[in-house]
Amino acid sequence: LQLGVTVATLPPPRPVTGAGPLYLELRIARDGRYLDYYSQFPVVKFLRDPIFLEVRLLDHPDPNLVLVLQDCWATPTPDPLNSVQWRVLDNHCPFSGDDYQTVLHPMSEFPSVLLSSHYKRFEVKTFVFTGPQDAMVPYGKLYFHCSAYVCKGGDESSCVPGCSSKFKRARVTQNPTPSTST
Repeated sequence: LQLGVTVATLPPPRPVTGAGPLYLELRIARDGRYLDYYSQFPVVKFLRDPIFLEVRLLDHPDPNLVLVLQDCWATPTPDPLNSVQWRVLDNHCPFSGDDYQTVLHPMSEFPSVLLSSHYKRFEVKTFVFTGPQDAMVPYGKLYFHCSAYVCKGGDESSCVPGCSSKFKRARVTQNPTPSTST
C-alpha cells in the first residue's frame, strides 16, 4: 500500500498597512539600568562617556507590535536633516564606520519590562562634531534622531533581518528613502 501526500502551501499574507496614531519617544537614561531618565537638558557628558538611549512605543497595548529602529543619527542642531550628521545605527545595525561602535542592548537583558517589543535600547559614546578642517572648532551639543517603524509580528525576527555582514552589504546598494525622525 503506497500513500501519496500533497501539501498545498499558501502564499504568505500581503502586508497590511493602516492609518492611525502611533506615538514614539526617544529618551536618555541616566545609566545602563534604564530606570531613571533625564528630564532637564542639556545633559553634560565628557568625551567617550556612554549615552544610554531608549526609543519606545507609547500608549499601545498590543503585545504583537514590534518597534524597529531603521536608522539613528546625531546632528549638532535640532534639525534632523542637518548636513552635518553622524550615523549611530545604519539599517538596524551599529554603524560600522565608527571606532566606538554603538552597543545594542537586547530587551532580554531587562526581563521586568512589560511589552518589551515596544522598546529599543542602545548605547553610544559621547563624541563631538568639529567645524571645517581649518577651524576644527567643536560644536557644543549633540541631538539624536531615529527613523523607526512598527510592525505586527510577535517577535522582531519576523520584522527585520539581523545584522550579518551579508545583509549590510546588500542594504548599502539600495537607495535611501526619506524618513521621519523621532
